Amino acid sequence: MKRGYVHILVAYDGSKNARQAVKKAVGVAQEEKAKLTVANVMDTRRKYKGRSTKKSKDFKGKNRKEMREHIEYVLKRYDLTDVEYVIRIDEGNPKTKIAQDIAREVDADLIVCGKTGYGTFDRLVMGSISQHIVRHAKVDVLVVK
Repeated sequence: MKRGYVHILVAYDGSKNARQAVKKAVGVAQEEKAKLTVANVMDTRRKYKGRSTKKSKDFKGKNRKEMREHIEYVLKRYDLTDVEYVIRIDEGNPKTKIAQDIAREVDADLIVCGKTGYGTFDRLVMGSISQHIVRHAKVDVLVVK
């Protein structure tokens, strides 16, 4: 891993491994005096069965607010005195949004993610999102157990 990171992007889905990834990312950001973006991507490929368009938008809006509050709660565990950070909640395919879109938009030079997320099968092997990030990111990737 190179030294001198300027902007660290951490993928967060609320899982135990994601919390560990945040902890590691905060530590690296402190050491490197780097900016930190904590990003959650709501997977819009999933259908909201039985919901009208308005209800679906209300549901997603509520989830966005709850996730932002959850991330703020997780970040309060750490001393962020010297760390400039941003919380970002996006929609789309988490694999491509993290590895390509958000990383490029924030000009990240390191992506930190947990080994696995919440998917049932993902718990058995390295998570599919983590694998995608490792394979497709154009910057360094740190996968945390």
